[in-house]
Amino acid sequence: MWRVHLALVSVQVAFATLPVAGTPVLEELPPFALAWVRVLAGALVFGCLAAGRIAALPAGEIAKIAGCGLLGIAANQVLFLGGLQHTTAIHATVLVATIPVFAFLFGVIAERLLSADRKADGPRSNVVLGAVGVLTAFAGVLVLAGFEHLDWQDGSLLGDGMIVLNSAAYGVYLVAVKPLVERHGP
Repeated sequence: MWRVHLALVSVQVAFATLPVAGTPVLEELPPFALAWVRVLAGALVFGCLAAGRIAALPAGEIAKIAGCGLLGIAANQVLFLGGLQHTTAIHATVLVATIPVFAFLFGVIAERLLSADRKADGPRSNVVLGAVGVLTAFAGVLVLAGFEHLDWQDGSLLGDGMIVLNSAAYGVYLVAVKPLVERHGP
């Protein structure tokens, strides 16, 4: 169990330090180049580790996994690093906190769309409470990021938008990958 906790802490430390550590790297390397180095290195390592398991899957499942990889890794990295180049590390860190909000929204949408019996969706109060939570989270992000000082002339609005799109892409990924993980394991 300690290995799981160590892995989770390590991932969170790496995730939290990327905006700060990535900013000086982006002064030397274009964001798309850095993103693709990370994507290709990860694909090579994890592809080698899972080659036997992947080969045994039906083509449809491989396509779904590849689509999740494009959303959760490629789009995530390109949008995040591209956005980080145009905004501050503080804005990026605060805006990334919207990932759970997007995951919730896309999860509710997916559940509604995929539900065979729409009457069995559960109590409406859960959806209302979730909507209140989403609005509260977005209001908190706006306050923390200081969006009352937005300047349409500098590039930070573009960067902030890319970070929000990154969060949305990752939220969709989290929803889309869940059934795949349930069927095939992590």
